[in-house]
Amino acid sequence: MHNPRASGASDDELIRFFVLVPASSLAETQPQPIRFVDGHGWFPQAELSILSGAGAAGKTTLMVQLAVAVASQTEGPSFWLDRPVELRGAVLFFSAEENLNALHHKLFDIAAADPSINIRRHLSKLHFVDVSISTTDKCLLTTQRGKVIRTKAFAMLEDAIARNGIKLLILDNRAQILLIDEIQRNHATASTNEFRALAATYGVAVILLQHPSLSGMRTGSSGSTGFQNVSRNFVYMVRPDGSDVDPNTEDDGKRILRGIKVNSGKMGRVTNLQWQAGIYVCADEKPRAGWDIGRPEKAERVFLKLLAKAAERKRDLSDNANSGAYAPKIFVADSGREGINLREFEAAMERLFEAGKLEIEVLFPGKSREKRVIRAAMGG
Repeated sequence: MHNPRASGASDDELIRFFVLVPASSLAETQPQPIRFVDGHGWFPQAELSILSGAGAAGKTTLMVQLAVAVASQTEGPSFWLDRPVELRGAVLFFSAEENLNALHHKLFDIAAADPSINIRRHLSKLHFVDVSISTTDKCLLTTQRGKVIRTKAFAMLEDAIARNGIKLLILDNRAQILLIDEIQRNHATASTNEFRALAATYGVAVILLQHPSLSGMRTGSSGSTGFQNVSRNFVYMVRPDGSDVDPNTEDDGKRILRGIKVNSGKMGRVTNLQWQAGIYVCADEKPRAGWDIGRPEKAERVFLKLLAKAAERKRDLSDNANSGAYAPKIFVADSGREGINLREFEAAMERLFEAGKLEIEVLFPGKSREKRVIRAAMGG
């Protein structure tokens, strides 16, 4: 029989290292919902995703568009590819390939396409790091004695994330920021794990851009499969027929985003894109007229149904968005949500309060355990 102490670990060290969670202990709680940066469900929040695409495919432009949508401080929803983004906050765009002038041009194209965006008033939370000139400044990870290690630039990046409350980090691109042997699986795995750790520590969504290898043009892959395996989502931006952009032929501007690896969603699903006046727009077929008729009423019905379900399980839910028991967040993870999304649940909750169908009960008033919980109003 294997003796765990053969490694030299003490009892305390073993206990701290390995915590077993019985499945039975999870029976009375709902799993935390998986939330995305964008409304299409391509890039999870607080996780590492990879966007792959050939040179000139348009990855950088598309990501500057996403950065603008997330960082924008305009009132009301902010849109990316025709859908409201689910994450709003500070964005850091670390460009090791495009210089600041090129990013400046893209920014102006995006603002020109959307008159509601004023760069001076609305984009103070979008930050660019231009390190395209210095080879040493752009390297975030390298190797030493065969192991992947963080560089001084990585430490500076981490400090910028912490000080500025960054919620979305875009890294452009992998070949420029990693001085490692990309073919070695342990190097690929260790590198992507560093970015996943960064995401987990600061609650920041990380999107790493990369170019596919010649042999990986069909799937968008490059180097070891460790890159794709460790990332949460792997998205490929390519022409609809899968071909590379040929500088000798006219480009029709058509692209697709294809899910090569999607942990929470359908594999192989596609978002259609079209280049238009300096930006990419969604070219998916628009929903038929009237598709949303009855959705608000349905959202209210499902909200009350799931609230009753929680009450049967003696689980108290909150109307506080910062609470771990926030009702809309709990409901969107429930298998009985009938396709209602987080924003629809939030809007339904507000309407139900206004209609007197929901009320707040204060438990343990005046005590340190005091909390507000949602109840269905009697007769509501």
